[in-house]
Amino acid sequence: MKPFFLHIVFFLFIRSILYAQVSPDNPHIIPSHESYAEKVYLQLDKTVYTSSETIWFKAIVTKASNHIPTDLSGILYVELINPYKKIIDKRLLKLNNGLADASFSLQNYESGQYLIRAYTKWNTNFEQDFIFNQYIQIHTLEEKADPIQAVTLTKTDSETFKLSAQLNPSLIDAKFKGKLKVYLTLDGKADSLEVKKDKTGYYNFDHPLPEETKQATLQLNLDNFNSFSKTIALNEDELDLQFFPEGGVLVSGLKSVVGFKAIDYAGKGKEVTGNIVDEEGQIISTFKSNHLGMGKVPFTPQLNKQYYGTITGSQGAVIKYPFPKASSVGMVLNITEDEKHINVLVSSNPSFEDKSISLRVRHRGVTDYYSNIKIKGKTFYKQFEKALFPEGIIEFTIFNSNQIPVCERLFFNINKKEQLNIVVKPNQTVYGQRDKIKLNIDIKDFNDVPVNGNLSVLVINKDQLGDMQALRQNIRSYFLLSSELKGEIEDSGYYFKDENKSEDLDVLMLTQGWRKYNYKTPKSIFINEPEKGLTVKGRIGEVINATKLSKKSVDLIMITFGDGAKEFYTQQVDSTGLFNFNIDDVYEDNLEVVIQSKNKKGKNKDYTIRLDKKKVPKIQYNPQKKIEVVDTIIDAFLEKAKAHEKVIDAFRKSEGTIELDEVLLDGYKLTPQREKMMKLHGPPDVVIEDKELQSKIKKWSFGLYSILLFNYPRELSVRRVGRNGGFLYANVHGANFTFIIIDGVPVKIENYSLIESLPTEEIKSVEIIKNPKNSLKYVNEVLGNPMALDPMATISFINIYTYAGKGLFSVQRTHGISKKTIPVFSTPREFYAPKYENLTTQDWKIPDLRSLVYWNANLQTNTDGKAVAEFYNADDIGDMLVVIETITADGKIGYQETTYTVEEKLER
Repeated sequence: MKPFFLHIVFFLFIRSILYAQVSPDNPHIIPSHESYAEKVYLQLDKTVYTSSETIWFKAIVTKASNHIPTDLSGILYVELINPYKKIIDKRLLKLNNGLADASFSLQNYESGQYLIRAYTKWNTNFEQDFIFNQYIQIHTLEEKADPIQAVTLTKTDSETFKLSAQLNPSLIDAKFKGKLKVYLTLDGKADSLEVKKDKTGYYNFDHPLPEETKQATLQLNLDNFNSFSKTIALNEDELDLQFFPEGGVLVSGLKSVVGFKAIDYAGKGKEVTGNIVDEEGQIISTFKSNHLGMGKVPFTPQLNKQYYGTITGSQGAVIKYPFPKASSVGMVLNITEDEKHINVLVSSNPSFEDKSISLRVRHRGVTDYYSNIKIKGKTFYKQFEKALFPEGIIEFTIFNSNQIPVCERLFFNINKKEQLNIVVKPNQTVYGQRDKIKLNIDIKDFNDVPVNGNLSVLVINKDQLGDMQALRQNIRSYFLLSSELKGEIEDSGYYFKDENKSEDLDVLMLTQGWRKYNYKTPKSIFINEPEKGLTVKGRIGEVINATKLSKKSVDLIMITFGDGAKEFYTQQVDSTGLFNFNIDDVYEDNLEVVIQSKNKKGKNKDYTIRLDKKKVPKIQYNPQKKIEVVDTIIDAFLEKAKAHEKVIDAFRKSEGTIELDEVLLDGYKLTPQREKMMKLHGPPDVVIEDKELQSKIKKWSFGLYSILLFNYPRELSVRRVGRNGGFLYANVHGANFTFIIIDGVPVKIENYSLIESLPTEEIKSVEIIKNPKNSLKYVNEVLGNPMALDPMATISFINIYTYAGKGLFSVQRTHGISKKTIPVFSTPREFYAPKYENLTTQDWKIPDLRSLVYWNANLQTNTDGKAVAEFYNADDIGDMLVVIETITADGKIGYQETTYTVEEKLER
């Protein structure tokens, strides 16, 4: 562990490079802890995919306080998480000036809601607040059965309802048996139940529901590794109306503004009109929302009176929603704007004259203004120039004499000086199929000065994907809204489609302007330092006597094997036993390293070598993100995808293309030992190669079986058998007995206890044959009795191949040498788009039905602020949507859309 003073020095260094104006005199003007974080944004090509597609994305990482591309972190982690909350794919990306791009190739994943998240190691200092999360949907064209089926709501005799469902956990884990644990969440309140299998083989779930239940979430928990959940809306006519007093409270006799938001059964905003009435039903005023269900209304409450918002339902019934009650004393904070100013009005009841109160104004945790103020009579008024604040959310807070916040209001400041002007001009407005497109892009700032920036170009079929693009967040809505506010912002891109959204932005600040994270004073220590590049860190210790490492230094030599080349690194390790190699940038799936330890005389010294494992943040997966409702946009996309698949399939058949069966063990190197085993017993069902095995090693791993036990629970079990402590026995699921065969040599039962601690660095592969041919061949050799097993018993094999290659007793670790596998940077993949320079009649026979027409994640403008993108159209006709996103070195962000038309080409 590092000395405490080093943490303090590092913390002071971070503060100094971010802000120079920190003052310890008043904690309210010190930059907040969160202002030191990094924001991570991923631009995805879309959010709905079929299971054979590729997810393309660009990553932008900035400093949270000013949106300048980060120079803190050099590594970004991006993970694809399935509906069972398991990481199924991941990318380790090198950040160049805060930018990176990559892709995920989907591999026939089952349908469901998936989560893509991204974070830097530095951002793990701030818990979940700065981890980027984007939910996507993956659909197979031939949908698989759902583990939660036949969901019904039934009215009982007692005028209550019960929720029923047919549960099939075998679709999650084919070998699941026993009672099924079900977590039921009703409107946020959770309970757990156990369900037994019935005679039909299903787990039938029935549960009574409390009255007025709106949503139910069913989650199946099979074990620590497998779960599945579904959220069901129980009342599609349900509507909730919420009220938000400006500044936080209503005060009797003081005029205020009240924001409101109407939410439907799926948690989406719904357009409404209604009245504000008093307790006697007298109408005080009326209100009307925007299309997202939000609005605001002026209101002056009276003490000890109850007010309601009323809406007339679809059946003609008037539904009442209570207003917050007014306080007898307090302050009201009112924010308004004109063309150039932000106006702050503080009203009080009773008078706060001559009492010490304070006003603080800040953005993204950085204080812009702080002053003690006095209320003369009952009001205080101050005006700020908009140009003094950056574009985005500004926080106004009133503190009382004890420096406790009593009023707070968020305001969205539109600062045109920070906006970019992006002009995208196709060289034509109308094109034919497969014509070459040339997009001329010109970027300037507010003062018409050319901007040198990095941009992405996304071109999609507007008919298929345009509606999805319109509803998703973009670079502006993320950095200026989504990354600052609590909860999901519906249709966040809407607020930046033109310049007339200031009123909508204001009601968003009123209704959803409860801060996403509490801006606190800085902590004295950041646990995790930013990663600049690839490192190999760990600790060494003596193997033989388990005493502390000698005070004499140890020399470590590390060799890395990548792309056929070797790199050598050396380091001296002192009595702490800690080592840290900084290695060159490597782009591969995994990198094999060999670490050799020597004493001062240069002789190999045998130490255990343990590499540090990076701690993965806890997965926070929200099953309620996708409520079971019909989505016409997605349905239309899938219908188009199915139609495309039929066209391609018809082409294959017409051209005589033969679709081969799945090739088993693609890339499987058939050594003489493997060939012999395959001829005798058939091909393996599961192959775990050495690199995969090495990647599973944890700090606490104690040998081969500890790796298998915790990482492959679906394939086999490991349990202790025998008397007097016994030994660990690995058994393939479904087998009555499992033979262990090492390098083609079966292990005798009396030696099974030696297998568990085989050093994983000496193992080339572990393979499983679930139903081998000639399965009884080794019964006598292993068990000492040819009749030891029932001839009808189910037998499986675990084949272990070692580098020594001569069976169990040939396996030994080379003295002073340890082999490891470490993750390195993911290899970049180039987006492929066909080129149609010299089209022939034969070329037209091959269909080109891309919905993603073009993707370029890294296009740089020149010193004149110009860039050019060139590509070819696909075969689809209609409008194509061009999306440009950009960020500059000084943190200015820009977004622009344009369209062009593709017509059918009659002459081919």
